Order: sequence, then structure tokens, then C-alpha cells
Amino acid sequence: MSTFRNKGGRPPAPRSAVECRLRISYEVMQRGREHRLRQLWRLHRAYVESDKLAVESARTAALAEQNRLKSEELALKSASHRLRFAATEHGRQALLKMVARLESELAALRVGEP
Repeated sequence: MSTFRNKGGRPPAPRSAVECRLRISYEVMQRGREHRLRQLWRLHRAYVESDKLAVESARTAALAEQNRLKSEELALKSASHRLRFAATEHGRQALLKMVARLESELAALRVGEP
């Protein structure tokens, strides 16, 4: 009674680039069948490309997160500067003038409504 999972027939297909390299080395050393080597090499290239794509997508996601954090940092800096400016006497005067100008523009727009 055999304890092997695959009792004869074709061995299971490699599931990673490492397994492909092992199968290629075995094929070269033992049998050297050209057709099988080509198939394994194509499969190996596909696994390597998929690994590269996974790394690249992780890198892209990390860069997007970095950009989001940088923009949040800049927004917080800008808000901090505005708050410090508003705390000064000159800043309060400027904000009061801006509010008065915006209220007058709003009143002019309301008058022009039908």
C-alpha cells in the first residue's frame, strides 16, 4: 500500500516560482525533455511576473497612503496658521472685514432674486 498522495500519473503542477525552479532543475538533471522544460519555464515566468505585480501594487498602495497622510499634514498646518492669525488683533480685524464683505454680497444676491 503506497502512502503517496499521487499514485502514478502526472505529478501535481508547481504552485510557486520556487517549485517551478525545483521542477526545472529536476527535469534538466534527470530527463531533459525540451517540451516539458519550455512549459515549466513559461509557468515560472508567469509566477515571477505575478510576484512583481503584487509587490508593485503594494508599493502603489503605500505611496497613495503616504500622499494622503502628507495632504492631511498640510491641511492641519494650514488650519493651525489660520487659527494663529485669527488670534491676533490684525487677524480679527481682517476676518471681520471679510465677514462684512461676504454678508453684503449675500444681501445683494438676495435682493436680485425673483
